[in-house]
Parts: sequence; structure tokens; C-alpha cells
Amino acid sequence: MARVRSPAQRAPQTIEQAQALCVRFVERSAQAALIIQARDETIAAANQDADTELVPITAELKDIERQLKPFFAAKFDELTGGKRKSIELGGCYLGYRLDKASVTFAHGKDDDMAVTLRAAEMTDYVRTKHSPDKVAIMKALEAERDAFVLAPDGATVPLPLHDMGFAIKQGESFFLERVGQSGAIEP
Repeated sequence: MARVRSPAQRAPQTIEQAQALCVRFVERSAQAALIIQARDETIAAANQDADTELVPITAELKDIERQLKPFFAAKFDELTGGKRKSIELGGCYLGYRLDKASVTFAHGKDDDMAVTLRAAEMTDYVRTKHSPDKVAIMKALEAERDAFVLAPDGATVPLPLHDMGFAIKQGESFFLERVGQSGAIEP
């Protein structure tokens, strides 16, 4: 497979050229912020209008469902012939269906369930999730680094995490952003 060359990047050659690019960046990012703000305001207004229209409709739909539920229960045998749990009526399906199955525990919540199963030595039914505590590892690596730096010359300082292959990784990347101005809209 042949390598594809990327186009050469034009870079400013002088401070004045770089400054002009920064000014252009500020102008275009301000324009982008205004477009984003206008879009967000338009979406918010459309959502508000839709919500206002939906409130009475949603209330009516719930009321209709509340009225049909006892009707269907009272007329169940007549409507289904005792052979089905649901029917089609007036362009709607109405009836009964099974909800999603779930496990319940009479003596508490999930944590209580796990404790009971472990106590009964039924650990096949208990899930254990192992994951590294990266915050604690980072603190320990920093402590190891500080101990190594502060150790007197010639002293051997054990660095167990470092010796196991752990290290702190932190890169550096270029950034470009507008300087915040009072009253300015940030993108």
C-alpha cells in the first residue's frame, strides 16, 4: 500500500503573520459562537412550543387510558372470548401483556441480596467486578516519585508500582482559544 502524503501546512513566518491569524481566529470563533447561540435559542423555542402543545394532549391520552382500563377489565370475556389477552378496537390495541421479568428479594435490596447469597455460599449468583482504582494508583505513583526524589544519594528506595510497569503518563498538546472578554459569547 502506497503512502499518501498529507498536504503541506502553511505556517506563519513572522510574528505579524501569526498575530493576523490569531485575530482571524478570534473573529471566526466569535461568529461560530453567535451561530451556536442562535441555533440553541431556536431549538429551545421550538421545544417550548412543542411542550406547550403537548401538555393538554398528553393529559387527554392519560385520561382516555384511565377510562378504558376498567372498561376492558369489565368486558374482558365479551371482548376476547376468553381466548386472548388483547384485542383491536377502534384503531387501537388494548389489553394485557406481561411486563419485563425481574428478580425481587423479600428481605431488602440488591446489596442485601448479594450478602445473603454470599452467606449461603452461593457465589455463582453474585457478580464481582474488578477494576483498577486509577486515582489511588496515581497517588501511590506520585508518592513513589516523591520518595525517590527525596531519598539521600545512594539510598535504595523500593518502587513496587513502578517496577511492575506502572507509570504516570501526561502529554502536552497545543491549544488555541479566544481570550475571554466581558459580554462576549463563548462558543
